[in-house]
Amino acid sequence: MSKNSKEAVVEQLTRARISLLLQQPFWGTLATRLILKDATDDPDGWCNTAATDGRYFYYNRDFISKLTKAETIFLVAHEVEHCVYDHMSRRGSRKAKLWNAAADYVINYELHENNVGKLPDPKTSGVQACFDSKYKGMFAEEVYELLLRDPNQNYPEFDIHLEPGDGKGEPMTEEERRVLQDEIRAAVMQAAKAAGAGNTPAGVKRMLKDLTDPQMDWREILNMQIQSLVKTDFTWSRCSRKSQASGIYLPSMREDVMVKAAVAIDNSGSMSDGMLRDLLSEVKGIMEQFMDFELRVWCFDTRVYNEQMFTPENISDIDTYDLKGGGGTDFMCNWEYMKENDIMPERFIMMTDGYPCGSWGDEIYCDTTFVIHGDAAHRLVSPFGTTCWYEAPAGKR
Repeated sequence: MSKNSKEAVVEQLTRARISLLLQQPFWGTLATRLILKDATDDPDGWCNTAATDGRYFYYNRDFISKLTKAETIFLVAHEVEHCVYDHMSRRGSRKAKLWNAAADYVINYELHENNVGKLPDPKTSGVQACFDSKYKGMFAEEVYELLLRDPNQNYPEFDIHLEPGDGKGEPMTEEERRVLQDEIRAAVMQAAKAAGAGNTPAGVKRMLKDLTDPQMDWREILNMQIQSLVKTDFTWSRCSRKSQASGIYLPSMREDVMVKAAVAIDNSGSMSDGMLRDLLSEVKGIMEQFMDFELRVWCFDTRVYNEQMFTPENISDIDTYDLKGGGGTDFMCNWEYMKENDIMPERFIMMTDGYPCGSWGDEIYCDTTFVIHGDAAHRLVSPFGTTCWYEAPAGKR
């Protein structure tokens, strides 16, 4: 039986999965879910190494046969982690090759850190893997932003990252993919529980915390943050008309309360018009609870654009506010602008994708709330202030 025969390669992969089950149960348990599928002779010739779509483990016999036992274990675990972190569907509009490299940097370092197999030797396997310890503990989105700034942008392709509608592998409907994603999440939770906290990767534990301990809705956080500015803000002398209409009697805001807030919108290219409308509509609703307020709104990239002041007299105009800018991302320009123009908001709200080119801003100048948008599974936390994560309402994703 030749080393790259169908039987020999299946046995090689099976032995690698058994080794993982015995020595690295988290990866081994999940590896047994994937159906082995030989793609060597596919007429399109798309699989030169290995790939996964969350259901199948596709492989090329010629490539697998070049790997040692430890390298085969590493490869199997590598494909498992693409499923764990759902890298196949998280790319969005990002550049495919750069996203693949970012995902591989995250996975390969995590496997190395946990002593799972061994990175394939490029001299014998013919494939170079992305590996750099400087990306330790990062999410793929964070690594991608760093790679995007690299003028080189030439990274090796270790495996194939299958995505919805790319025409490779076995076709799946959108409904089948959604069901599969739910199945994978459940399997990851079970595998982590079976393996124990000490045998579960740190990145997986962070991800599971987000799944099992969901954060408070960003709207609730914004409302609480702005309401907290006023300590004695209610009066029973005039009941809230909004609550009376519902048959509920609640105190209204005091007329002598003035609330000052500012909203900065990161318009470096990642924010859609729908997200802008959603944020401003929510802020508008919160501010309208007060009899008197000043709300400043502006956009920024590397400088501030289109500042507008809204009060009770013109708050309806916020519905037609226009995005301006679209260059890089310099968070600090907001604080410089506020200082130069003597603006001191009681609450400063920034909506951003969370990727500044440098500092996050001035921690001591004013109370700041960061509303971070992007992939729901990706939980960046600001180094100061309050962080909440934007989730679009149904139909606006």
